[in-house]
This record gives sequence, structure tokens and C-alpha cells, in this order.
Amino acid sequence: MPTETPQEIADRIAAKALPEPCEFIDAWGILPCTSLEKPCEPCARRVAVSAAFLPLVEALEKSVELQSHYASCLNVLDGGERMLFVDAKAWRDRLKALAAAAEEVKGE
Repeated sequence: MPTETPQEIADRIAAKALPEPCEFIDAWGILPCTSLEKPCEPCARRVAVSAAFLPLVEALEKSVELQSHYASCLNVLDGGERMLFVDAKAWRDRLKALAAAAEEVKGE
């Protein structure tokens, strides 16, 4: 199952926050404005937002990795059944499921 890299996640967050990057046509074909030496301001902002989120995404990935390692160690130690997450996406999916279940209970 292919998983997104931290850079792809940061780019996706930036894409939701800002408009689509512009494109220009040159001899090589259609290229994104962000490939220019000096992109337009909206495209430059998009790159900056992506760069700002990248360390946060990488930190979350590492945090989930460490949490799963510790949970695994504790499960071995005390025979517990703590959840282990393969990556941050699995962790976020679990949070979404918990939020949906809470909304369901709240609606009853």
C-alpha cells in the first residue's frame, strides 16, 4: 500500500490552503510557476506554506513511530493490547474514527 511522504502531505495541506499554482508554457511544455527562479506571489506563498508544514509532518511521523515502539515494548512486558500504528496516516485515521463515533453518540 503506497503511503504519502511527509513532503507530499505538506504539499497537500498547502494545496487546501491556497489556490492552484499557475502554469506557464515554454519550449519544454507546461511548467508550474513554482519552477521559476522567482514565482508569482500566490505560488511563492504555497511553497512557503508547504515548507512550514514539512517539519510538523515529519515530527508527527517520528512521534507515531516512537509511540508504537513503546506500546509494543509495554505489550510484551505486561501482555497488554495497546494499539500500534504503522504510520501517522493510520493514527489520523483512528482519530477520525473516534471523532465519528463521538459524533454518533452525541447525536443519539
